Amino acid sequence: MSSRRLKNISKKDYENLVCVDLVCHGTPSPLIFKEHISFIQNKTNQKIIDYKFRGKEKTGWRAYIKYIYPDGKSEKKIWGNDFFAYSFYKSRFNRKSCFSCGFSRSERVGDITLSDFWNAEKYYKPLRLQRKYGFNLIMCNNQKGQNLLRKISSDIESITLPVDVAIKGDVRLRHSEPIPPERDSIFEEFYLHGYEWLTKNRCIRHSWRNKIIPIFIKNLIYEIKARI
Repeated sequence: MSSRRLKNISKKDYENLVCVDLVCHGTPSPLIFKEHISFIQNKTNQKIIDYKFRGKEKTGWRAYIKYIYPDGKSEKKIWGNDFFAYSFYKSRFNRKSCFSCGFSRSERVGDITLSDFWNAEKYYKPLRLQRKYGFNLIMCNNQKGQNLLRKISSDIESITLPVDVAIKGDVRLRHSEPIPPERDSIFEEFYLHGYEWLTKNRCIRHSWRNKIIPIFIKNLIYEIKARI
């Protein structure tokens, strides 16, 4: 249940009711995700017990996709080499409602808002040496949110930055994303031909630069640039 709907139903601001909203990249089709997992399981002849969008053990927030199997073994892929993850980050599998989402704005409905905090290190230099695992954003949208943050302040490490920094760094705090030109045709092809057909005909096309430069070199370049 959304924060807005909950508040509309309660008709009262209960002191012990804290509403939290999230800044969302978008919601991909559950059916396509299910088909993706089945596709990988059939391809590897192994059951997948977990799928992580961001395995951070080695590369931090510039993470890889991680498939975990019952025997404890795992398979890692950079997101650009995983068809579902690539399509997710390109918003090709998102529900249509995501592209006209009324919550993609800085005026929030929760008492606090949680999100990734993109580019925080650009505005607070000490963070540059700690950016490997990314930063979390806590936006206090009213007095109740501020009181809650104050209560937990001794249990977290935090800094205060202007809200405009967060808004500038995350497009979802400004507006919803335009629908990708290929989104509708991809769904039509999925229902007509199936998921495996998509992986072969809507596959990832890397530029020559992406093909010849290893991912760890790219990440190293990004890290150096961020610390300058």
